[in-house]
Amino acid sequence: MPHSLRLDPPLPVAGLNRLLAPLGPGAVDVGFEAAAAASERIAGLGDWGTDAQRGRFERLCALNAQNPNLTPWGRIATRIFLHWKMVNHLRRIEAVRRDPAVRDVRLPPPIVVVGFYRTGTTTLHGHLALDPALRAPRTYELAFPVPFAEDERLDRALRRATTSALLQANRAVVPEQANAHFIEVDGPEECFFLFENAGVSTTHVNTFEAYDYAYELLRSDLSGLYRDHRLQLQLLARNDPSPRPFVLKCPFHLWTLDALLDEYPDARLVFTHRDVKASLASNCSLSAMTTSKFVSRFDPVRHGAFWLGYYEEGLRRGLAARDARTPTCADVRLPDLARDPVGTLRQLYEGLDMPFTDAHAARVRAAVTGARAGSSSRGVHGYSLAQFGLDDATVDARFAAYHTRFGLGRG
Repeated sequence: MPHSLRLDPPLPVAGLNRLLAPLGPGAVDVGFEAAAAASERIAGLGDWGTDAQRGRFERLCALNAQNPNLTPWGRIATRIFLHWKMVNHLRRIEAVRRDPAVRDVRLPPPIVVVGFYRTGTTTLHGHLALDPALRAPRTYELAFPVPFAEDERLDRALRRATTSALLQANRAVVPEQANAHFIEVDGPEECFFLFENAGVSTTHVNTFEAYDYAYELLRSDLSGLYRDHRLQLQLLARNDPSPRPFVLKCPFHLWTLDALLDEYPDARLVFTHRDVKASLASNCSLSAMTTSKFVSRFDPVRHGAFWLGYYEEGLRRGLAARDARTPTCADVRLPDLARDPVGTLRQLYEGLDMPFTDAHAARVRAAVTGARAGSSSRGVHGYSLAQFGLDDATVDARFAAYHTRFGLGRG
């Protein structure tokens, strides 16, 4: 399959980089003091919560300042990102101060989809979100968990419009990303947004070459991060008359499964699986699409080596937590989900002791038909391991036990 990877930024972005390059890195300050001061002015707030909460943002900004490979546009994009997430954090601290009872909002045990990137987590999450018995957070809710206005209709319109503007800007810079992962304002989306609202950014790993930071997170105490994760879900659920279980998904949970289970010990986990040769190549490609638009020099081989090692570490940590803690869990292989979505979903529901209705099955069939039509209009995401200095034999050897355990073949 021909690959769909473009490493060159769109012409307007390239022109902006050339225009601003003579000014040097100081033209856009991505340090904490500057970004925090501007965010406080935007929010009209200045309480950062605990030292640990503030410290997560300080570390993120230090990471930006230490990255000489960011282009001028990369620094502008980073600064916009920081304001977005910092303002969300400040507004959440204030919302909880005003209404501390939000901490008492009951959350039924969530269903959490975990698995490597590009293993069908998005597809499965979308199918689960069609179940009216479950509550899947929508993109605009995750992007802005604290309401903008008291009037519900106005609030939804404002949050949707702001989220849409951010998504449109991203599509303008990385148009080919839609072929691999198309994000909709009202669609169910990953809860990595909730991490970033609390100062931990997987976007920096996926987009800004923060390879060392990725491993640093695994050495960190993430208990406070998951408490903030829960608190944001409580904000979303506080006006629900009959709280439904959240259905969540974020591949990063695989790397941090112990911390997730500490905060949500009754969570029901659904592990997605795919031959690592395919999932790793696809993720390297998707991540390269974005990274190459924000850095001066992109090294595909270094990129591939990082993700190969990081996938290994994610598998080791995720399966160790699963085997030691024996949570309620089920497994879904992407080839099965693609071949028979309704049958696979029915089997999953049986394994989790949940009712699967004919109405839900009909909605899934309709969604599959719509998704196929939409993907054909957006194009195909092509990728290969060789683009990133990797090969089938190496990946097969390093993930042989995983492939055997879950009966994975090619694709």
